Amino acid sequence: MSSIGPDFGISKNTGHQETRATAPTSTTLQALGSATALQVLTAHHSLPDCVPTPPRFELEMLGNFVAFKMEGVKDGLFHTSDYKKAVFKLFFGVEFVSPVKSAALDFANAFMAEAARYGIDGQVFCKAAGTVLPFDTFVTFVFICISHACGPQKEAVKGVHHDKVRANVEFILAAVAKARADEKHLILADRHFRLQEGLAYSFGKQKTAAKARALASNCLMVEVALHHLTQLQASENLGDLVLAAKLISCLRSMKVSKSELAEQIVIEAVIEKLAKHAEGAIDDSVFDQCAEAATALLSVSPEPAHALLFPIAELRAANAELRAMGQLNAVMDWFKEQGLTTVGGVDKRGNFAFGPYPGTNGSFDIERHGPKAFELAEAWALNPYADMARVTAILDYLQKRLPERLDQSHPLLVANEKLKARLAASPVPAVKDRAKLL
Repeated sequence: MSSIGPDFGISKNTGHQETRATAPTSTTLQALGSATALQVLTAHHSLPDCVPTPPRFELEMLGNFVAFKMEGVKDGLFHTSDYKKAVFKLFFGVEFVSPVKSAALDFANAFMAEAARYGIDGQVFCKAAGTVLPFDTFVTFVFICISHACGPQKEAVKGVHHDKVRANVEFILAAVAKARADEKHLILADRHFRLQEGLAYSFGKQKTAAKARALASNCLMVEVALHHLTQLQASENLGDLVLAAKLISCLRSMKVSKSELAEQIVIEAVIEKLAKHAEGAIDDSVFDQCAEAATALLSVSPEPAHALLFPIAELRAANAELRAMGQLNAVMDWFKEQGLTTVGGVDKRGNFAFGPYPGTNGSFDIERHGPKAFELAEAWALNPYADMARVTAILDYLQKRLPERLDQSHPLLVANEKLKARLAASPVPAVKDRAKLL
């Protein structure tokens, strides 16, 4: 006698086993009740028209026949598909012994539905089940499945596989983050067990059916994540590299060892690619993504991650200086068209003023020129290498000329609030801190 997991309550005598679907069975049921409807292990992301319908087992003829439901596959009283035999053996360690009305059927159906949520359709799942041998491992089985579903592990994802891989990774990140927020422990176990006993038996050693399903779900998720991690590392796309960095941090939070990660990815290679993106960046969004990725890697590889964050901060500041100088030149050109320029120094704040541009007789009018003057102060303030005294000198000059009573919607007050908001929203710490001084 052997059992398929203590919680699944299946004991069977395989001494006189027959392989036809109508073979008599000696399966006994330990008060588990009738089989339930399809139960997915965990709620997953859903890509329209991209999540395949998984195969499943169903009880028929008063529980004496277990049918295999899969599109394009025939299975009936007088014909048992090879797919059915392969999948049955994968889950229960034998070619066919009917676990009538057992929770083991629910586990098998749930696991196949779980695999489908990662894009592993029925054809891929069943072919993989027919390919593996009893002495192959769970890791090998998932590797075959996800390679066929989402592309080879050692190559960057392209085409239709790209969106599928990104959707899988984003789901994994969200699922782990939610579990942590809910203070739920994600149980894991050795995933290198052999398939000869069947998945239902191997995972069914847990105390409850819920824990068996959760363990199977987590083990499948980790293997999918490790496969995608290698694919993302091979990419040159910045978004893929950021996902790879987040996934590394996610897997470490699930207690996946550094040595196991090292078998799949070279963290320094990811950081090197991120550095190249940062070096050529002119957009803050690129700096944000590179910094986000480096921060995610701090807990895994602190020294290389810190080494990336420092130049990102410097490059961001230099980029902010260039944009600020561009704004400054544009504002000064506007004042030149108005016949105005700045006069006086900034060492003594009261010495600053707007005066006529050489060769003109322009004069400063607070209502007409004031909003643009605030933009001039903003341009200096957004430059992390500029002296803040320039900003305060301009603002003092304007403050002395503001009308006593202004409505909150007045352009001068709107310009002043815009200046403060731009500083507070700056990604450069030195600039952001200036908002507190105004």
